[in-house]
Amino acid sequence: MYRILDSTDGIQSQFQHWPDAGSLMCDCEFVRERTYWPQLGLLQLGVDQQALLIDPTGLDRECAPLKERLQGSLIVMHAPGEDLECLRHRFGWLPRQLFDTQLAAAYAGFGSGLGYRALVQQFCGIELDKGETRSDWLARPLSESQLRYAAEDVLHLPKVFETLQTRLEQLGFRAWFDEDCQDALRRAEESYNQIDIQLEAKSCYRLDAMSIARWRKILHWREVEGRLRDRPKGWILDNEATRQLAQSRPGERAAHDKVIASARRASRSAAEALWQALDGVQPNTEDTRLEAAGNAKQDRQQLKRLQDAVAAEAESLQLPAGLLMSRKKLEALLDRGAWPEDIGGWRRQQLQPVLLPLLNDAG
Repeated sequence: MYRILDSTDGIQSQFQHWPDAGSLMCDCEFVRERTYWPQLGLLQLGVDQQALLIDPTGLDRECAPLKERLQGSLIVMHAPGEDLECLRHRFGWLPRQLFDTQLAAAYAGFGSGLGYRALVQQFCGIELDKGETRSDWLARPLSESQLRYAAEDVLHLPKVFETLQTRLEQLGFRAWFDEDCQDALRRAEESYNQIDIQLEAKSCYRLDAMSIARWRKILHWREVEGRLRDRPKGWILDNEATRQLAQSRPGERAAHDKVIASARRASRSAAEALWQALDGVQPNTEDTRLEAAGNAKQDRQQLKRLQDAVAAEAESLQLPAGLLMSRKKLEALLDRGAWPEDIGGWRRQQLQPVLLPLLNDAG
């Protein structure tokens, strides 16, 4: 059913005898309760009803044979967001081709946000055990139950993959789907290397531009600290404290220190570090825009018109409306009055001609 590998040499030897089928089933078991980065506990690979369970503890940083095989194959994963982050952090690289079965299920009309077990039940008629869902994957040795659970996460993927791949081809959505998967890989690489704090207008309610500028700086500082110390952001400074600190008056050190002192888990050094980070912060045009948008009453009727337009376009394409454009993205479009830069490709081609006239009419 499965084979365990725990060395780079062992992986190299196994791959010499393992079929290169063009596609490779993949999953990660990780723990992220006390760290910023997901800690890889086990990497599962599957092809031709065989499962390799790779213990990363004894592998070198890059693991060249693993990199070569994964970057030379179409990697089939289910809802791979955190798995990609896990691979990037542990090995320093990402796959080059991706097939997300959760996304494919949405394109194929089986439903949005479906879990792996639901797809296995639907396509394979198998009820998977949930017993190890919250397991400690960093513990050693792993139990037989854990290993069996991990193997099943890739052993049933081929049937799911084949069914969805055929359906995408029949519906003519494969090119759009592939574009989304490549975009997911691009975002995974960018988010690992860059820190981009994006504030929503509704979260800036009752904040002035200076407070928004300070809040952005605080959140950026917290992100950097979390990465450097490999601790959850909430352990660095909780969300409530970040907002309180943003609203405190610049230059008032006593109020600043009081917020830090009352915050859960915040270290003593955080007060001085944040004081220095906030020195000289001034609002920019985006902060001014967020102040106006955050304190203005959003036109619910206009939002409804945008949602209806997306729903109509989705119906004509026979796709879920949320797959085209989420409510969150529509709210951002309405707040800005301009097309979001992060929505491109086929979505922009399909939706921009439909939605922008509605914004212009409102203006």
